[in-house]
Amino acid sequence: MKIEMPPNLIMANEVDFADKEIKKVLIVSDSHSIHKNLFKVIKKLDNYMDLMIHLGDFECQPEVIATRTEVPFIAVKGNCDYDSRLPKMTKLKIKGHDILITHGSSFLGEYSIADMIMTALENKVEVLMVGHTHVPYYYKDEETGVTIVNPGSISRPRQYDGMATYLVMNVKNDGTMEFVPVSLRRRGKN
Repeated sequence: MKIEMPPNLIMANEVDFADKEIKKVLIVSDSHSIHKNLFKVIKKLDNYMDLMIHLGDFECQPEVIATRTEVPFIAVKGNCDYDSRLPKMTKLKIKGHDILITHGSSFLGEYSIADMIMTALENKVEVLMVGHTHVPYYYKDEETGVTIVNPGSISRPRQYDGMATYLVMNVKNDGTMEFVPVSLRRRGKN
């Protein structure tokens, strides 16, 4: 079933948010057509977020997700998004920060930090957001200043605790960015 293109769905290689006040960004990845957690998080944060980013492997039409929120929604193609019209990478500018979003499956080895840093430097960005591993992480390279973030998987986590995860990026008034990892409680756990 084809869904009409929502006005908030952005499919572009570069997006500059200079004219939009972005303070809170929801960052998710690897939902793999299991949207229960994703839709709960969108409902919880929809009145507070200014932008939503999906780092690929949603395995559905991106419109299915974009229609759940009013905020701008940017997504990139993952290795499981076979029919996707979305780009593999998108470069964002938010409050003077250059950010590259990509699924991450193209890197040599799932945890190749050196390749990721090189990709960030080649694209002249200070932040690289990736998914693919289903494991959340944050890495700041002191030598280059590049920050790499991965929200993990909102639906199919692979880390030791098995908890679905996502990230919230807060952009403070002075322009600094803060990445807050969030884990969803498993059913039956306190």
